[in-house]
Amino acid sequence: MPVSDLEDYIEKRRYKEGLARCNKLLKKSNVQPILHIYKARFLRGLGQHEEAKAALAPSLELKLTINDTQFIHDFDIYMYEDLREHSFPNVLTNGIEANKLWSNVLSTTSRQIAVAHLNDRYTMAIVQSRWIDVSYVRKDCY
Repeated sequence: MPVSDLEDYIEKRRYKEGLARCNKLLKKSNVQPILHIYKARFLRGLGQHEEAKAALAPSLELKLTINDTQFIHDFDIYMYEDLREHSFPNVLTNGIEANKLWSNVLSTTSRQIAVAHLNDRYTMAIVQSRWIDVSYVRKDCY
C-alpha cells in the first residue's frame, strides 16, 4: 500500500485502521516525513491531541532540503487545521515549528529559489490571515 492511500482512511474516518497502517509503514521507512503528518492526523482524529503533537517531533529533526518543500507545505496545512480548531477568532501563526522548518530549508538553497517559495508561503499566510507568519516570511526575504 502506498503512502498516498492513507488519505482514504482519513476521508472515511477510519482513524484506528489508518494509524495501524501508518505505524507499520513508519517501522519500514521512518525517513518519509509525510508519514509523521499522517500519524498526527490519525491521532488528532481519535482525539489524542498531545500524542499527535509528539508524532510530529521526529520530522522536526530531519535534514530537509528544497526538494522537501511539499512536506513543509503539508506540515503548514496540518498545523493550520490543528490550531484553527483551538483558536478563536483566527490563527495568527502555524507555530514556531513550521517557521523553523521553512527557515532551515531555505537557508540551504539559492536566494532566487528561496524567494519563489517564500512568495507562495507569503500569499497563503495572507489569505489565511496568519499575520505572524507574514512577518516571518518578510524577515526571511530580507
